[in-house]
Amino acid sequence: MRGLILAASMLIAGSVCAVDLTLGETFTPAFQELVESAVQPTDNALGLNATATTGGAVGDQAVAGSGGAMGEGSDAWTGGAIGFAAIADTGGAVGERAYAEQGFSGGFRARSATDIDAIQLGTGTNSYDHTLKIYDNTLLLANGNIPIARMSAEGDIRYPRSIYGELNVHDSSAITNDIPNGTTYIRLPWTNIGFTNGVTASTATSNMTLTVNGRYQVTGTFCFSGEGVSVVWKGAVFQDNVEQDQIHFLRKIGTGGDQGAAPFSGFLSVTNQPAVIDFRVRHDYQIGAREIYVTYANFGVVYIGKE
Repeated sequence: MRGLILAASMLIAGSVCAVDLTLGETFTPAFQELVESAVQPTDNALGLNATATTGGAVGDQAVAGSGGAMGEGSDAWTGGAIGFAAIADTGGAVGERAYAEQGFSGGFRARSATDIDAIQLGTGTNSYDHTLKIYDNTLLLANGNIPIARMSAEGDIRYPRSIYGELNVHDSSAITNDIPNGTTYIRLPWTNIGFTNGVTASTATSNMTLTVNGRYQVTGTFCFSGEGVSVVWKGAVFQDNVEQDQIHFLRKIGTGGDQGAAPFSGFLSVTNQPAVIDFRVRHDYQIGAREIYVTYANFGVVYIGKE
């Protein structure tokens, strides 16, 4: 038995030696007491200089309150700490020098910042309350949402139509735009911002900003009338001030006051975000400028996946 006790004490002290006291060797009583006390549980603690209150501590200088600490220099209050110099308050820390107060940290030098409840997996520090990080990547926000940057990676099909934006005009026949003749498209204004998520829509600049690379579907329609007789109106989506040949409408206004709808749809690609998109019109009337009266209109964009 004493051979096992001495072997255990040597291991705890960091030695790989094992001494058998059952072979008849003679040791002083003081030395035998030292060996035995080194491995006897004291206040629920096992190890040189280990201490515990109502919890458990195992390892040289391990300290525990009502929680559990295992490993040299580990420290836990009501939570659990496992590993060399792992520290936990009410949460859990596993790994060499892992640190957590209310949340959980797992891995070499995985840490959650002071006074927050967060999760850090792998080497790194999480400084944001109620979030989840793996290494330097945030996987879950405090509101329960997954960051857009994570959804732009492989596997977008799991989050279809999660990025979208809209501009619209509602019952606004008073919106009049004087469009000069020629081949230059003129940007049309918008009065309202519709549903948006991950897209910045602006009525001040009459455009939408896309901040994730990938492919998008653009749809919309214009209900309008125009000045003049037999004026052909053309509309197009522009991306970073470049006309998108695949997204147009064309409609002829037969007489002044004639009204009709002009739908459009198509796809575009963003490879170097951010990208700014807007909608512009022109007409083929040769004499001069013509007015266009927009009553209802919608301009929407939806992210559909990677290139």
